[in-house]
Amino acid sequence: MTGQFGGGRFDRIRKLGEGGMGSVWLAWDRKLERKVAIKQLRTDLLTPQGKPLITPARVLREARAISRLQHPNIVQILDLIEAPGEPLLIMEYVAGEPLSELIERRPALTELQAAEIGLAVLDALTAAHAQQVLHRDVKPGNILIKRATVHRETLSQRVRLIDFGNAAIEDYRVTTKSILVGSLWYMAPERFNGQTGAPSDLWSLGVTLYQAVERRLPFPGEQMQQVIHALINEEPAPLTPGRLLAPVITGLLVKDPDRRLEAAQARDMLVEIIETERARRRPRPVRPEGGGEPRSTPHPQGTAPGPHAAGGRGRAAEHASPAGHGARAAAPRPAPRTGPVAARVAAGVRRDRGAQPAGGGGAAAGAGAADGRSAAGPLGGGVG
Repeated sequence: MTGQFGGGRFDRIRKLGEGGMGSVWLAWDRKLERKVAIKQLRTDLLTPQGKPLITPARVLREARAISRLQHPNIVQILDLIEAPGEPLLIMEYVAGEPLSELIERRPALTELQAAEIGLAVLDALTAAHAQQVLHRDVKPGNILIKRATVHRETLSQRVRLIDFGNAAIEDYRVTTKSILVGSLWYMAPERFNGQTGAPSDLWSLGVTLYQAVERRLPFPGEQMQQVIHALINEEPAPLTPGRLLAPVITGLLVKDPDRRLEAAQARDMLVEIIETERARRRPRPVRPEGGGEPRSTPHPQGTAPGPHAAGGRGRAAEHASPAGHGARAAAPRPAPRTGPVAARVAAGVRRDRGAQPAGGGGAAAGAGAADGRSAAGPLGGGVG
């Protein structure tokens, strides 16, 4: 222990992260007798006019914004401590890892994993937007992947969108117009002209998905003006040819917010990609030479089934008929759905189809252990 919060109610354990608006700590709540995450907001930040940026009224608005969002993919707020000079937001503690750390780890995320994470974040944003709440800082560092604690808990069920601290509530902006809020590389172009809305959050999700599959940013740069110029005027760096997520990512990175891919369209496309990839990864029954009962075709060495097969444990589900006479042959798997969304995805794949560069971090490179099936891994189906 390194100290206490809230007049001795919370025992500080360790720092979980730090941003421009404050720090997040893991702590023990003596009152609730549970671990919690505490956001300690900075009180020394000033606006260009010399006024405090973070005030008790702002903390209260942020707490109300988060508490209104009841969604399984959004971290929940538990309490608000309005102590003078130390405003604290008490939130549920999610044991896991941020997506930013998983992106940096090798082997790379598969496109199926990225699509599942993207779908969960999209659903969280849709729920927030329905309550007139904008996130304004969607990025890999604000997406947590909870450790699997329940058998067959899917990857999408373990995604949590955190830190609505930069949120704009209805028509009232929590922060002043004179201060640029959010992470520069993930900001939508229209925000530099003072515009913001749901499409701005979708742009940030597009940048996040791009980074998840490419392990690089679509608009790189070290200098602020260089990055801003690229965001406003330049096209994103090309995706690796053959990306399944290319139609979704390019649609979300359209600079005109009125022409950008809408949430419902993006969701349909992500669902289609996920279902198609899962169907492709399922073992198919084959009939051995000389007749006999069909048996399942094992996955090629170095590959693994989708995140929901066999509870995500890293081995193909058994589909062979049980030993004994009169066993019934395994029923064939239904064919994946087809439709206009599938046609759009297929068209994007055909348009971008090409050879993967050596070590390019594509879906093929991450089809083994990167599929996250280790029972102890953060993306595995077992207890992480």
